[in-house]
Amino acid sequence: MGFDLVNEVFEYLKDRTGQQLTANDIAEHIYQSFPEYIEDRTLKSASRNKSRDLTSKEGWVSQISAEIGSKNPIIRSHPQIEVIETRPKQYSFSPEKVKKFGAASEMDHFFSKRLNSFLEAFNERRDGPFSIDEDLSRAMSDLKGWVEETHAVSSRPQLEVKISVGKGNWAKSPWIAILDKDVTTSTQSGIYVVFLIREDLSTTYLTLNQGMTKLTNTLGDAAAVIEMKRVAEAVKPNIENLEEEGFTLDNAIDLRASSKATKKYEAGTIAHLALPNDAIPDDGAIEHFLDQLLNAYKTAIGVDVEIAEAPEEPLSAATTSLSEPYSIGDALGELFLEREEVERHLEIWANKKNLILQGAPGVGKSFIARRLAYALIGFRDNRKVQTVQFHQSYSYEDFVQGYRPNGNQGFDRKNGSFYEFCNRAVSDPGSRYVFIIDEINRGNLSKIFGELMLLIEPDKRNPMWSTRLAYATENDPEFYVPANLYILGMMNTADRSLSLVDYALRRRFAFVAMEPLYGAPKFQKHLEKHGVSESVITQIKLGMSELNQTIESDRTNLGPGFRIGHSFFTPTQPVINSEAWYRRIVETEIHPLLEEYWFDSPENADQWRDRLLG
Repeated sequence: MGFDLVNEVFEYLKDRTGQQLTANDIAEHIYQSFPEYIEDRTLKSASRNKSRDLTSKEGWVSQISAEIGSKNPIIRSHPQIEVIETRPKQYSFSPEKVKKFGAASEMDHFFSKRLNSFLEAFNERRDGPFSIDEDLSRAMSDLKGWVEETHAVSSRPQLEVKISVGKGNWAKSPWIAILDKDVTTSTQSGIYVVFLIREDLSTTYLTLNQGMTKLTNTLGDAAAVIEMKRVAEAVKPNIENLEEEGFTLDNAIDLRASSKATKKYEAGTIAHLALPNDAIPDDGAIEHFLDQLLNAYKTAIGVDVEIAEAPEEPLSAATTSLSEPYSIGDALGELFLEREEVERHLEIWANKKNLILQGAPGVGKSFIARRLAYALIGFRDNRKVQTVQFHQSYSYEDFVQGYRPNGNQGFDRKNGSFYEFCNRAVSDPGSRYVFIIDEINRGNLSKIFGELMLLIEPDKRNPMWSTRLAYATENDPEFYVPANLYILGMMNTADRSLSLVDYALRRRFAFVAMEPLYGAPKFQKHLEKHGVSESVITQIKLGMSELNQTIESDRTNLGPGFRIGHSFFTPTQPVINSEAWYRRIVETEIHPLLEEYWFDSPENADQWRDRLLG
């Protein structure tokens, strides 16, 4: 079970009924009684370079006292505690809200009153047949309405509030959820904020939680729990500031679960704050906690949403989204490939999950890779596509995890690019993510991939195959590659300095060849569009096709993998002088490449230069 400051303080006060205690008295008790909690917080604070001194007893007593006071309104409001602190931010209400809810003095405990009215109505009915009558419906509407009217929620127009007591059968644990519509519209999947009410109705937990239903349907119960733990571990480092507000970052909430559904709520919890229903803090405190948790929610889902002071109209999905739809049709508008080829490549990739585009220089592998990635995802969204380039010095430590210099004559363990990208994909299981590896055969693949050689296999993409990484500590979660992450490699078949792809890795990838497309109708249209003359277009098509036939037939020294691609002749700006443009490319790009190909017969390179320019 995780440490819960609110519960520990209340337990301490129970044994001292009638005594008046200061925040410092309680802070002294916490410091003396919970050394493991203090040690854990000390390490985390040091890693975040906190300005407060948390290495001494005095510093810690001061910190805990502040949390008991101004930073934790639940504890501050307890009648046994003497503390003079600044109250959390009090939010203003419009005249319409005052008219609806009453004067400010009457609104101090509006949430508590509406919550308890709802729980009373729910408790009276839940032992009978399922039926939401007028009184219960009104209680649900009043509670939901208050949450919607808070500044913390109403100032974020992409949020939607839902309340549930069950469907067809009474829920063991009723809830009020706050969902970002750009991420999820259902508590069955994704990350969301939710008030979860204990089955005995004694406590309400304000939580950052995850939907489990869709994961369970896909992975099964056991694997879904592992998956949600993995998501939580990926999110926690970015929301550690919640601990200073009294939240606990684990899933050790106690809903007194007797049903499978309630146990799922417990398993999916990322952060939580206990609100005893007989000691609910005032509305200002609830606003404060909601605001802090919704800020953490924005961080957790990785969506940068503007918070409006007084929005008149809800923001549209297009306004808040950083991506735009991208279809196969969009890809075809940018590529020289035909629809059948693009659909075939995407089908192979979707099934195998790991694909390598192989081809000679100039066939457009990099350009095609990005467009295939967008088409697979369904959006032109660079947040879900990442590219690295392998080279001889690239290592497991760069790709997965390892120790690197920290600038202070020491070393820190840091996660590599692929590890971080996996975490991003794990935290967003409803979306596809693409990791592109340029020059994949330029690195030492067995050394770079390590244990990932197993984990990237398409049938190993679930938490049941998670494994402990080479540099993992005892407390680190095991690692796996999620099913929504797709790998796309690019391989230059004409680089003699590169070794063949490791056979163990080769069987884990599908390979498709990228061909020179000098005869493609779209290639000719592209040249015409950019002002290349008809005579030069014919010269390019005929000359380069003949050259490639010669290269392909030279099986002793070259072969099909050394053919020269069309990208050398794809201008991005209007061509003013076609002949001069063509000559420049042949002399400065094609001829040097031929000299490298025929390094032992330079006269061949010269003959083909003259032939292309003749």
